[in-house]
Amino acid sequence: MGLVGDPIVAVAVGLLIAIYGLAGKIDRKKVVAMLDDSIKQAGVIVFVTGAGGALGQVLKASGAGNAIADLLVKASIPGILLPFVMAYLLRIVSGSATVGMLTAGSITAPILLSMASVNPYMAGLACCIGSIGITNLHDSYFWVVNRTTGLTDVKEMFQNWFGCVLVLSTVGFFVLLLMNWIF
Repeated sequence: MGLVGDPIVAVAVGLLIAIYGLAGKIDRKKVVAMLDDSIKQAGVIVFVTGAGGALGQVLKASGAGNAIADLLVKASIPGILLPFVMAYLLRIVSGSATVGMLTAGSITAPILLSMASVNPYMAGLACCIGSIGITNLHDSYFWVVNRTTGLTDVKEMFQNWFGCVLVLSTVGFFVLLLMNWIF
């Protein structure tokens, strides 16, 4: 039963069902062309996501993430800002919000446990909000938005998307501070 629940097996089975489901209604060459086009579009996204995840693991395993966290602690910033800033920095470095969020959470959690003033739920939200704070060209979600919105000019896409995530993160940051103050 474990094999059926494996994500790779599930995706492969779904792909085979889709291919053979289309094969009866659409010409085989067109199905192959559709698959080829899909792989071209998804390839960049998968590559950038994988590279960001690998970099996140390197930062964690090498101790660089802990060194950054130690610097932030020595800077005497408020506890709620530690996961936010850590996620923000890791997002810049890795290009992945997921990597920034999860790595920041795992690095800052032991530090924050010793601080009674930091609500763990707010710290988790700080990781999430910090990880959306910036975008760059090695951000896989940047390329997802680029491929799905039709904004194919990279400069135009970067200007529009950068502004959106900056506003989102800034508003989220102030809402987080307000929630942390209230709760």
